[in-house]
Amino acid sequence: MKLRTIILAAVVVALICSAAPAWASQGKEMPGKWLYLGAGVLYAFPSYDLETSDVKGVSTDNHAGITGEVGYHLSRYVAMELAFAWLPDWESEGTYRPGNFDGRIGVERETQSLIGTLRLSPPWQNDFLRPSWSAGLGYVWGDQRASDTKFNYTDESWITDDRQDFAVRTGLGLEIFPIANPSLMLEGVYQWGLGDLDGMNSFEVILSVQFHFMEK
Repeated sequence: MKLRTIILAAVVVALICSAAPAWASQGKEMPGKWLYLGAGVLYAFPSYDLETSDVKGVSTDNHAGITGEVGYHLSRYVAMELAFAWLPDWESEGTYRPGNFDGRIGVERETQSLIGTLRLSPPWQNDFLRPSWSAGLGYVWGDQRASDTKFNYTDESWITDDRQDFAVRTGLGLEIFPIANPSLMLEGVYQWGLGDLDGMNSFEVILSVQFHFMEK
């Protein structure tokens, strides 16, 4: 994980924590409908199939990013959410073997995603814990460039293959209310790439702080 990614994640968490006390409202019960906003960090464990006829043995680093979401609870049990994620500076590398040539090749990527999600919570939730299941569909895009690591060959067709398309995801979350507002959301999601993203799947762990805007 690169240093600037770690610093970026630390800044986001510090800003969230510093704002939380000012936005907290103690002892307020959740109404039937309300708006919420969230921000946090994520860590992705990729399972990417990036091999071609010339590029073999490709591996991809685990990578961190930041996330934000806006959602609306239709009831205590159903919510609609739109989530944005940014994953900077993650690297893939492999072996380039056209003919008798044998060399290393690598690319660095930066991706963003915008996912619309339906979130369902069971009736046995309480005022401290709210588990949920989510399913969503969205779009993933970004760009990539040759890695600045010392590789001895580059393949322009592989390096410029940005692979942007739709993706689906599903996950399990646990929202914790240490105080009435804000809450902490810990979620594990699995994302499948579609179309040009076929074979680019990942498991992501997301930790965010959510602020709830409720009627008085």
